[in-house]
Amino acid sequence: MFWWQALIIGLIQGATEFLPVSSSGHLAVAYKILGVSQEPVVLSVILHFFTLLAVLVYFKKIILDLQPKQLFVLAVASIPAGLVGILIKDLIDSVFTSLLTIGLLFSLTGLANMVGNHFLSLQSIDTKKKLWSWPSFKQALIIGLAQAVAILPGVSRSGITIATGLTLGAKKQSTFNFSFLLSLPAVSGAFLLEMFELRATILDELNFMVLLAGLVAFVTGYLSLKILSLVLKKAQLKWFGFYVLVLSLVVVFVELF
Repeated sequence: MFWWQALIIGLIQGATEFLPVSSSGHLAVAYKILGVSQEPVVLSVILHFFTLLAVLVYFKKIILDLQPKQLFVLAVASIPAGLVGILIKDLIDSVFTSLLTIGLLFSLTGLANMVGNHFLSLQSIDTKKKLWSWPSFKQALIIGLAQAVAILPGVSRSGITIATGLTLGAKKQSTFNFSFLLSLPAVSGAFLLEMFELRATILDELNFMVLLAGLVAFVTGYLSLKILSLVLKKAQLKWFGFYVLVLSLVVVFVELF
């Protein structure tokens, strides 16, 4: 992989990891366009680390203020994705790898954004409806199940968890906060697992190009969090929905014809 390819991948990872458009799907398309047959594992590890760091920096005040009960709710909500990741992640990776399948799954992300936008619009109309700032155990578990679905490539984790939170009656900022706080155990777990598997070779394969790509992912990821927060405040998720639905049609068309 050339240095400019790594930078492009870092840029895409940082932007799409947090915006509700599916990072796994976009990376699969990017690798195909760039002519890269397989993602360098060390690059994946570093990109996961820097995007995780972006979330920690962005939400540092909220994280430090979390109460024991809130931490327990997050732990419960993390169980579904953890089980899926441990039990059938390899099966999912082997079955859902074609761009045609990813293109079809993009449509699920698009629909999630449309659903989320609908409930955002309802909040703007019905200003007297009581909305929650922190989910109950049941609500958290439902959001956690939605996060587990996002292990499928082409399904956005942020898109489907934010839409689920809005459907369950969350405030705009609350579903945004909970979605990304919920990402921390999942992303941390994936990062630590990759680190363990690469423990013997990661230092040998680490280089300036990979670290630069990670830095790009951090900056774009942090900016993407700010953008998504603003989009939610303005109830404009539909534009991400339109984008991903069009992308779904393009990918499916290209792969079929």
